Amino acid sequence: MFLFLITESGFAQVSTFTSNVATGNWNAPGSWTEVGSDVDNIPDGDDIVIILSGDNIFLNGARSANSVTINAGGILTANGGGLTVTTMSVSERTTMLLMAEYPTATGLLHQTLLFLG
Repeated sequence: MFLFLITESGFAQVSTFTSNVATGNWNAPGSWTEVGSDVDNIPDGDDIVIILSGDNIFLNGARSANSVTINAGGILTANGGGLTVTTMSVSERTTMLLMAEYPTATGLLHQTLLFLG
């Protein structure tokens, strides 16, 4: 007697996510137009991300992507989040705003890094 077990396994699919809002959160499916089929409809470690001119995407929490392109006039704002990315491309006249809070003995130390391309 032979027993065959067939299981369905999910394979990671690379999707391209393009920003489609003037202001939106990275982890909100409504912030993106997706080409492909990603399970949760938000960019993750194997996906391609493009932030268009005039759009500001807020990075909230630890996120990842295979590649991120920020077009001229596009903004990526990180506040309390981090981004792990394999390839990053930034066009001229691009803004990346990174904000961090560090606990100290007397409260929180706030730091802001502003990158202008």
